[in-house]
Amino acid sequence: MPGFRSALIALLLFPGVLAGQAVTVSIAGDVPTPITLTDSVLQTLPHQHVQQSEHGQPPAGYDAILLRDLLSRAGVDFSAPLRGAALARAIVIESSDGYRVVFAIGELDPGTVSQPILLAIRKEGRPLDGHEGPYRILVPGDLRPARSARMVTTVRVVDLAQPH
Repeated sequence: MPGFRSALIALLLFPGVLAGQAVTVSIAGDVPTPITLTDSVLQTLPHQHVQQSEHGQPPAGYDAILLRDLLSRAGVDFSAPLRGAALARAIVIESSDGYRVVFAIGELDPGTVSQPILLAIRKEGRPLDGHEGPYRILVPGDLRPARSARMVTTVRVVDLAQPH
């Protein structure tokens, strides 16, 4: 019963998918156009293949999208080097297990840093499993994977120049 087994695995790893809910990631907060992107949309976006190793494990191949490209889709402008008030923004990565990590927006500016921050959408050509997915942040330049948040559901921009 391969069909039943596949459906059971999908239900356990991604509850809601079989119930008609799409796997998504939201770009929210202080952005001009908050958006929710489905897996099918993410598959159409330009991505890169990166190798990442953690905790002494052999490297794994991830297909990933530049985080700044996702923020650009929500209206965050990276067309010129960020400066002044534009640098007073934080990116909060929120995971379904409650884990959160924060990046300064300058860490996404290609004119400021050489290592991109990525949203992994596939591992070894397959959807990320329930331990990592549905999406995962990859920070190739970090010495340890503490900011490589797994189970990512939301990327929230917080404008720290605005009173909250």
